[in-house]
Amino acid sequence: MGITLPIFQALMVHLNTLAGVKTTTFHAAPTEIDTIAQYAPNADTYGLTRLIRNYHVDPDRININGHSMGSRGTTMMAKAFPDHYASATSLNNGAIDDDPPALSDVVYGPTSMNFPTNLTDYNGNTVPFTHAMDYTTRLSKKRDLPLMRFYHAKNDNDGTTTGNSWDADVVANFRAPIRLHSVRNSIERAGYGPDTGPSHNDSLVEWQSSTQQTVLDDIAYEEEYFRSDVSFPAFFNHRLDPQNNDPGTGLTGINNGDGDNWGTWGGYHRWENVQENNLDWQTTAWLESNAVYSNDNCPNDFLTADLAIRKPRNFKPTGTLVYWQVRDFDTNQMLQNGTTMVQADDLTVIPQVKVFRNDIRKVRIEVSTQTVATKEVESNLFSISISPNPSTETSMLTVYSEKELNATLRLSHISGVMLIVEKQTLRGENHIPLIDFGPVPAGFYFITIEADRQQKVVRWVKI
Repeated sequence: MGITLPIFQALMVHLNTLAGVKTTTFHAAPTEIDTIAQYAPNADTYGLTRLIRNYHVDPDRININGHSMGSRGTTMMAKAFPDHYASATSLNNGAIDDDPPALSDVVYGPTSMNFPTNLTDYNGNTVPFTHAMDYTTRLSKKRDLPLMRFYHAKNDNDGTTTGNSWDADVVANFRAPIRLHSVRNSIERAGYGPDTGPSHNDSLVEWQSSTQQTVLDDIAYEEEYFRSDVSFPAFFNHRLDPQNNDPGTGLTGINNGDGDNWGTWGGYHRWENVQENNLDWQTTAWLESNAVYSNDNCPNDFLTADLAIRKPRNFKPTGTLVYWQVRDFDTNQMLQNGTTMVQADDLTVIPQVKVFRNDIRKVRIEVSTQTVATKEVESNLFSISISPNPSTETSMLTVYSEKELNATLRLSHISGVMLIVEKQTLRGENHIPLIDFGPVPAGFYFITIEADRQQKVVRWVKI
């Protein structure tokens, strides 16, 4: 199983933050420069190591989530220990730049003094405190971060308490991440706390119906879709596509003419079946259009963004000219193609890739050191579907497999993985009754099949 670490505000303050504060003498209003040393992150890493060693925790499915001061700790932890996490989700991270005096000053000392930390950035420079939890400063020697997801509410005016209010500093951080990062930025309508969502028709709370809540913040979604040991496409420069909504200048509130009330840069993009070797890298991508919650669905037929390959395992052809192409997944029709030079540090960037809603087409994105990819890196081994859906236990999961496989099936709910079933699939069409999972209450579920390092996920609405 995977694991998701919730980083809460109370825990953050009590520990002087997982972002790491421990000084020999704590003073709430220091007058001299002192060094803020990371202490709690090491304790957290030690505890995480024990969980992996002593329990059935998949070290490649660890995600970290946080809100408010916890979102700062989440951001810092993911930047400082990027290999530990598959993803990091930060709700209302104000980035601590030049906010007015707030509770954070009591915890960390005045932001105006910008204390140094014992952290160093990618180039070995000392990181000042106000940069430790921004969206962009790298805090380790690792090139890539995990998938970073930032949500911020435009009605958050809680700056005098936590320094996390929606303002120009937050918007500047939204606009700053480029190809060095794997960032999804989303603007929400809510106030400071996720519990304020219902009064603003916002989605980041557990509402009474799956039609009223985004699926992207569910723990089950993170644990099923994100892995720290698999490379992935980082779509960036979304702001350059005029079809995307814009957050505005940072003026608090909605319906005031300052930017859009709702939107995302990168949050509509989905991908699966990333495959790579020393010569080739591939993935299948689309924009969400079949989500139960309507705001998860992309309103545009397609969006254009640049793409960087993050966390490559084998595909690292520094200084090599590579050939890229985008094809229709079903028809194999060529849609785009070109060449690009792999940059220093094995950074492969493809410009202006068009990705479509999945009710229009999925696309297969291929990058190769060879002029023409002579063969697939690895064929798609299986596909899955449920019929009928929505349904009762009498529904059937249909698995089409290219060969005999020992497969793992997982049933997941918003609370996490519930049931695991091992199955052997034969070549061709396999029918698995969902009653094999046993009695489960009505609700919204994910069913995942995984074999030979490939996985497919299908949604099931149990009635």
